Amino acid sequence: MVKDLQMGQQIQADFLFKEVKTGVTKRNTQFARGTLSDKSGSVVFVMWDLGPSIPAVDTIYHVTGSVSEYEGKPQIKIERLAPRESTDDEDFAVTSSYSVEEMWAKVCGYIEGFESTYFRTVAFDLMHQQGFEEGFRISPAASYMHHAFVGGLLEHTSQMCETVEKLFTLPFYRDALNKDLCMFGVLFHDFGKMFEYQQSAGFKKTVQGLLVPHIPMTSQLVFETCNKFGVPEVIRDHMCHVILAHHGKLAYGSPVDMATPEAAFVHHVDNLHGDVFGWIQKIATSTHEEYIKHSDRQLITVRFSEVLRACEEREATTPTSSS
Repeated sequence: MVKDLQMGQQIQADFLFKEVKTGVTKRNTQFARGTLSDKSGSVVFVMWDLGPSIPAVDTIYHVTGSVSEYEGKPQIKIERLAPRESTDDEDFAVTSSYSVEEMWAKVCGYIEGFESTYFRTVAFDLMHQQGFEEGFRISPAASYMHHAFVGGLLEHTSQMCETVEKLFTLPFYRDALNKDLCMFGVLFHDFGKMFEYQQSAGFKKTVQGLLVPHIPMTSQLVFETCNKFGVPEVIRDHMCHVILAHHGKLAYGSPVDMATPEAAFVHHVDNLHGDVFGWIQKIATSTHEEYIKHSDRQLITVRFSEVLRACEEREATTPTSSS
């Protein structure tokens, strides 16, 4: 396991290749650098004798090599790669740290809590009567950015619902926005991700996910379900809009720009939870690095709370000078 690696250790183990970059040495030979992972964390690697085959991202290989030091941090120096013999994904199946049953019960409670029959009927049908429950419970919310683990979609959704409940105790949201519409947007904004990602290690995108991503897929499901139950068109269209606009802008993958305050609310709650947790997730799984790359940003892995505590402890033990 990554968390157990020791300097100088010889290894023969399976790893998931999460990032692979190639280059050319001064001797004009091709090499590769990148990141390996298992469910315990991640570590950088180098492979100097790359040969004709480049390791594929989101693929598990049997690695033979050793643990060396690079810029003060451990790295795996790969000597050989081989196809993986085992088909067991247990060592790569990172799962939610929360109870699936408890999170699912919360989601069901939020569905029962809709004031409007329109929202309650559509939500209940999508979650319970169209056969989507199992996929919703086990799917990741992403392959890399945030909640990239089994049960990640359920965790992301249930915690966003909790956030909405808290925010709607504030009068400036409660009095200005429709809670049912906001809660519906939060419950279903990523619903289609169960079709967008494979369930195997690495959570590669499916062909369907590449051709019809989760936003239009979910909107289509909502649109059809609303029509099945005779939901008025204007309500149906608002329900679809909070899903279609939840990435905020066309440039970020939304088919439409935000056109209602409820759509803006859903977008920002999603960013608050997904983006912040994405940082925390990457920091928590980067066991050997002082900083890491997350999307297009560099993240410091040392938590500020630890920095603050260390400074306070140092000040408390430092003798004060007397005049």
